[in-house]
Amino acid sequence: MNKRLFFLMYNMAKDNKAVGRIAVFVASHTNKIYALVYLIGIVYAFFQNSNLLFRFILIPFITIVYNSILRKILNRPRPFKELGIESLIEHEDKGSCPSNHAVSAMIIAMAWCSIFPVVGAILIVLAIFTGLSRVMTGVHYPVDVFLGWLIAIVIGCLGFFVFFEKSVDKCLLLWYYK
Repeated sequence: MNKRLFFLMYNMAKDNKAVGRIAVFVASHTNKIYALVYLIGIVYAFFQNSNLLFRFILIPFITIVYNSILRKILNRPRPFKELGIESLIEHEDKGSCPSNHAVSAMIIAMAWCSIFPVVGAILIVLAIFTGLSRVMTGVHYPVDVFLGWLIAIVIGCLGFFVFFEKSVDKCLLLWYYK
């Protein structure tokens, strides 16, 4: 099922030039957008209070470290390597699962959900497009991206909402509060 879904998405980008260009653009540039958005969040948190700054830095850090360790343990080959296809973007042939881009984008979106839910919700949508573009360009399987999103959502909910705010409700209904 994973490979079938992969080929469906990959072929959509490979066979349709417009879709392919969009997927390549998103896969190549959203990391810069998320880095900027994260930096803006850090600056905002710095001027608010030290607790907000602490969690805005700590929880994404823990998430990325956890993902990196899991990725080394799983050591899954990338689709372009395993299937002998051409990826639509240049990419190193290091571990594929879980996707660092999916984890990073989603945990930054979760961080923003903890301070501005509407901005966070917009970033979650962009994180979904980021993950899908990674599959469409041939550098990740769908399960790599899904696992990345899941890791970020679980750690983000536990860290930002359950541990720091003591509120499961806010985690489950991010855009209905404040």
